Amino acid sequence: LAVGASTLIDEPIAAGLMWIHERDRARKYHDNDRVLIFDMGGGTLDVALLDVTTGPGREPEIYVLASKGVDEAGDRLDEEIAKDLIGLLAEHGVDFDTLDDPALARAYVQRAATEAKIALSEHSTTHVEFDYRGAKLPSVEYTVGQLNDCLAPQLQRAWALVDWAMRAALLTHESRSAAKSVRTTDGIRQLPLEEIVGTIDHVVLVGGMSR
Repeated sequence: LAVGASTLIDEPIAAGLMWIHERDRARKYHDNDRVLIFDMGGGTLDVALLDVTTGPGREPEIYVLASKGVDEAGDRLDEEIAKDLIGLLAEHGVDFDTLDDPALARAYVQRAATEAKIALSEHSTTHVEFDYRGAKLPSVEYTVGQLNDCLAPQLQRAWALVDWAMRAALLTHESRSAAKSVRTTDGIRQLPLEEIVGTIDHVVLVGGMSR
């Protein structure tokens, strides 16, 4: 793949190239290393798997073994947290359908959900305040545990995407795959997870949700 750091390509691949470029500058080289890029931002989750060989005085040799994305990331988590917060407000007697502008009130809850998610990246508990002026909405407490419950199904789907990428990569570079007896789509599907994970040398986390 003849590309440079400024070539227009898919986001996770571009992130991987930049990481490789920085490693090259620091004289940290790779010998047929497999690099998994996990790029979870606001709107999308993108996963790419690269095979990388670098060395002093030579152009990096990079193969894109697998790449796939889904339209589900930080914004989806915000929606799930907002549903949670609306449920907590209901326990305090707030009925959104009776408010003057239910859609606007829900929009304020959505914004509060985003702020709570950010706060819980540093703290175990946060008090969520709502700026909606149409009615007095009580503040509620929200915890990392509640956030994790919202995130768990999404993380399971994210892991399924990573699992797909790791297995798909085994079809493209046989030198790093398992024995010939399992170099079929059915054989690769049946490989134990530990064996698949063992093919990965580096994981690069990209995007706000990854943080």
